Amino acid sequence: MRFCEKLAVKRKQNNLSQEQFADTLGVSRQAVSKWESGTSYPDMDKIIKMTKILNCTLEDLLDDGTIGKNRRKEKTKITDQFQQVLNQITKTYNMFFSMTLKQKLKCVLEMFCLAIMLLLIGGIITTILIEVTYNMLTFIPNPTIVHAIEKIFESIYTVIAIIFGVIVFIHIFKIRYLDYYITIEDDNTKTKKIEQSLEIKEKDRERIIIRDPKHSTTHIINVIGKILILFLKILIIWFIIPVVFAFIFFVVLASICICHINIGLIFSTGFLLFAAISFLCFLLIYLTYNFVFNRKQHMKFIFISMISSFLIIGISIGLSVTILLNYKQIDGTKGLDRKTSIEIINVNENTTITFGMDNDEDNIEYIIDNSKSDIELEIQTVKGVNYVLNKTHNDYYYLNMREIPPKTIYNIFLNDIKNRQIRNYNSNEFLKVKVILSKNNYDLLKNNHEKFESQN
Repeated sequence: MRFCEKLAVKRKQNNLSQEQFADTLGVSRQAVSKWESGTSYPDMDKIIKMTKILNCTLEDLLDDGTIGKNRRKEKTKITDQFQQVLNQITKTYNMFFSMTLKQKLKCVLEMFCLAIMLLLIGGIITTILIEVTYNMLTFIPNPTIVHAIEKIFESIYTVIAIIFGVIVFIHIFKIRYLDYYITIEDDNTKTKKIEQSLEIKEKDRERIIIRDPKHSTTHIINVIGKILILFLKILIIWFIIPVVFAFIFFVVLASICICHINIGLIFSTGFLLFAAISFLCFLLIYLTYNFVFNRKQHMKFIFISMISSFLIIGISIGLSVTILLNYKQIDGTKGLDRKTSIEIINVNENTTITFGMDNDEDNIEYIIDNSKSDIELEIQTVKGVNYVLNKTHNDYYYLNMREIPPKTIYNIFLNDIKNRQIRNYNSNEFLKVKVILSKNNYDLLKNNHEKFESQN
């Protein structure tokens, strides 16, 4: 049993009211009330004097010990937690109905404004998290699965927001009102009243405000807080997964830059840039790891590392831009080796040819040669790039370039870096076509193409 509980029991066993006991001890009644409520502790001289007044020993009056106290905490039951909640409700009831009308209105208005503010903040944060989660799920092709996962996370975010809002609301109400006012009760007193500060003037001694120095929270709120932190850790782990993949991606890019440093200075600055970004990703992963497993955060190291990383990123971007500005800009596929292929198309009244290139005027050239009975396609492609010519059952032909192999783009890019030049690697000039045909066949193709366009 704690000292505060023993003191109240011993005082009542000796048929003493708080006021009588305080007068005998030479202290104020409010001091005795604080001792019995556990908000303060008397000095040893007062405790020795109490043993004489209450006819007991120091062992009878002092706490049973830390070990017993810890064991009691470990054996806390759900019924004890529920009793704590009931005690808080009782304190709230006593406090509210002991207030003046002005104080009641002030309390209700403040708590109402706080609730509205928490609802707005929770709604905004929940909306942002739902939008971020939806954007992270775009890689899933099935919209039904995306919608189901989005609904699950929306429910989780809503529950977390409600729990967090309730905890904040209760805690602020507790430290703003419930712990600021304490109802002093005595068996020998018929009425209850909220008393005011011990430092007030004599004429104002109707209310005594006793501030809780520890701003303590109830055990049930601590349990809810731990659950909230667990949800928060799971949420952070979910959002750190893309950072892990980004870390791997930028490490790969930095490794590629190391392998090509001898080709051009741009790879040296690229290595600095990707290495710094990789290190930033590592720091985020490190912070998350420490938070999830309750490890100590070395904030000085993290701060210095982040500042250094940002500095390196800025320098490397500046150097890269300066280097690229000195590169020569070239158009399309200029300077690249080409290969030429010939395709012959037999013509009939249904023959139609369409091309998959966007810029027909730039990449398709029609040459009239009346000596040609069939249509001849002279197809030029950059070496390493292939084309496809498809034909359907109704003599419809479709010509387009296959997807450019990454290896081809990679080789072209390396060659351009060696020559300190840069080009548009998405250019349609990777495929050019010359259509050699007679005037009659040209008119036939034109008419058939117009019919095809109108039908589709």
